[in-house]
Amino acid sequence: MNTNVSRWTAALPSLKTGPSFSVGQLAVKHLSGVLRWLNERIFFPIRRRYLVNLLTPRLIGKTSVLDLGSSDGGLAASIRDRLASDGHIVEFTGADVRRQPVVRIPTVSYQGDRLPFDDDSFDSVLLIDVLHHTDDPEVVLREAARVSRGSVIVKDHYYENEAQHRRLQRSDYIGNAPYGIRLPYNYLSLDSWTPFLTVQCGMSIRASHRFRFNKLDDCPHILFELGMVRSAPARLIR
Repeated sequence: MNTNVSRWTAALPSLKTGPSFSVGQLAVKHLSGVLRWLNERIFFPIRRRYLVNLLTPRLIGKTSVLDLGSSDGGLAASIRDRLASDGHIVEFTGADVRRQPVVRIPTVSYQGDRLPFDDDSFDSVLLIDVLHHTDDPEVVLREAARVSRGSVIVKDHYYENEAQHRRLQRSDYIGNAPYGIRLPYNYLSLDSWTPFLTVQCGMSIRASHRFRFNKLDDCPHILFELGMVRSAPARLIR
């Protein structure tokens, strides 16, 4: 895993402002506002539309889904509504280390290690752009597998060279820094995903799909539909 912050992102200003406002702090506050506008008017709607179309068919026939790292539950609610419009009733639950003040699905807070659910509680678990925000993605993925009695669906990024890694960092900063979300930039290379999922985490890959949202999207995305391998060695979560 490459967790080094590029020179580009290291040079970016923090979007936190102190009690007094210098000219520089006002500029940073303005930048945060501009990025929020771009995200909420342009980037987020494009992302949501694409992911709803991509994920909805994979959840037909499920009755309970956990969206792990759900934020405000907007994506899960959109998938739920699309499924309901086609006659499929699915109950969505969210879990996040930063529970938002307003959520669109029932959401629980957790500390990033042990989920407050029994084994095999859900038909499927979603991990949508979550693992690269964690310091230990194996712990998060193993917990997702523990509470799923069916599949775990992972959507994340990959890189094949340093230029792609820098572009992912830039995109991550734009989409997350204005909201105070931590950015470890913990992406996996394309060649690292399969051994991470199968050998390290003991999952089976049922399907995978590489894509971009549109022709202008310079961030490579990858989706995995995973099954559990119950004989895989357990990792102790402290």
